[in-house]
Amino acid sequence: MSTKINLSKLPFGDSTPWGVPDEAVEFASGIWLVSTPSHGGYWVAPDLYATMPEILRDCSCTKDNWFEEDCAWHALVVAYPELLPMHDARQARAALNDALIEPEKLRVCRSAAGYYLGRLTETGEPYDRISVEYWSTNKAAQRALTIGRWTLLPAG
Repeated sequence: MSTKINLSKLPFGDSTPWGVPDEAVEFASGIWLVSTPSHGGYWVAPDLYATMPEILRDCSCTKDNWFEEDCAWHALVVAYPELLPMHDARQARAALNDALIEPEKLRVCRSAAGYYLGRLTETGEPYDRISVEYWSTNKAAQRALTIGRWTLLPAG
């Protein structure tokens, strides 16, 4: 038997990108798992969302603090592993790699310090570094990217 939720008490109100919620649970401090009759996802409190690295905020289909449950959950696990320890961080990084590699986003780049993971401009020039690590070879960096063994550089 389901219990009717009090929509006025939810921090995001009575609407989601998928319609009116029929279930909402604060999954972790500031992170809500929300379901509707048709679909669902995660809502991230604005103050927490502001701390996410831009590359992870870009995973939101709605380009705000809503993250679709099937294809954007990984951004939250990578951004907040301490809040979501029940999720597999390695699987989340691999899903993030898959999401970012597709369009032209995440690549192996090179600097004087070594090879790192970053994003490219339209003309193919590196414009930001997202991995903490530097690798001594392109092959090592490519392997880290492929298997998801890298650490996201914190925002700021």
